[in-house]
Amino acid sequence: MKNKIVSLFLAAAVTLSVSLTLPVIAGAEDNSLDYKTSRRLDDAEITDIAEGVTADGFDYWVFKIEGAPEIYAYVYYFGEDKDLVFPGKVAGYGVTEIAVWEKALTSIDVSACTELEYLEVYDNKLTSIDLSKNTKLEWLDLENNRLTSLDVSKNPNLHYIDVRGNYFASEADIIGLKDNTSLYFDPQNSGFFDVAADDWFAKFADFVVANGYMTGLGKFEFGPDAQMTRGMLATVLYSSAGKPAAPAANPFSDVSAEAWFANAVKWAFANGVVSGTSGTTFSPGDNITREQIAAILYKYAEKYLKIDVSSNAELTFTDKGDISDYAVNAVKWCVSKGIISGYPDGTFLPLNQATRAEVAAMLYRFDAAIK
Repeated sequence: MKNKIVSLFLAAAVTLSVSLTLPVIAGAEDNSLDYKTSRRLDDAEITDIAEGVTADGFDYWVFKIEGAPEIYAYVYYFGEDKDLVFPGKVAGYGVTEIAVWEKALTSIDVSACTELEYLEVYDNKLTSIDLSKNTKLEWLDLENNRLTSLDVSKNPNLHYIDVRGNYFASEADIIGLKDNTSLYFDPQNSGFFDVAADDWFAKFADFVVANGYMTGLGKFEFGPDAQMTRGMLATVLYSSAGKPAAPAANPFSDVSAEAWFANAVKWAFANGVVSGTSGTTFSPGDNITREQIAAILYKYAEKYLKIDVSSNAELTFTDKGDISDYAVNAVKWCVSKGIISGYPDGTFLPLNQATRAEVAAMLYRFDAAIK
């Protein structure tokens, strides 16, 4: 463990440096370690004090550098992805440095680390971080996370911030930023943080959002793996139709007038696009199944768009007998148009619940099929 950290210190890698005040080193231009440069610690004697692994799985190294008054406690994490609560002390010494690289952490708690000077959490999935207790913080590297705002108003000693690759709209999203702070910042990420350019569903997500058929679950979250509900799909088709006036009549007791999907459900029912799960219920929060999607898209094409839906494909799925009678013709039409397909193992899985990414793909193909 120690050898890893020593090599990182001495290799002067761009992605790792420490916030240490050093004695004058021969040939150095000043009395401090210049962050993210090729400055080395080769001429400084490092004295080990302690090293090990905490009960919570944090690796640590406590050491002293010749001539420096401080004792440094470096904590880093190589374990499984989970929300982390960092200890304030290791081996009896206050934690001064923390590093977590290339994990999938959505949350870390450093509130106990009141001696913290250096924090590096890059290539993770942080959406927020509380630094209000870290008043000694000097160096902050949060590259490639999912932050939309950052409050550094309680960090008077902070002189370096790197937040490139996050989701800030502007520098104004960094609260308490001081004029003398070196800031590495870009507002380049304007899309969804959970839709990468090489994801199989990327073009489908772009299509449905660009055309107003679907919106994100949040400003920067599309939610590709989230389940699609019946209320959601009704709203998607309502938006696709241009949100026409909805009738006042509401046949469903579980669709309140104030619900965000109310007009969509009333419109879809009035136009024969959807039906209820009973005579008086629509079940808007139920996850929609593949055969239900096929049936609804089929009815939308036939009843609302007045498209000929007579074409069909012979179903060869190994589980075609599991498709409900009401959905058979719809599935045949959707398959014939390339809107929906089966799985590599030859099944259709009609009762499988569809994700938002899968529905986006179906809507993309539906749009192409009806043109």
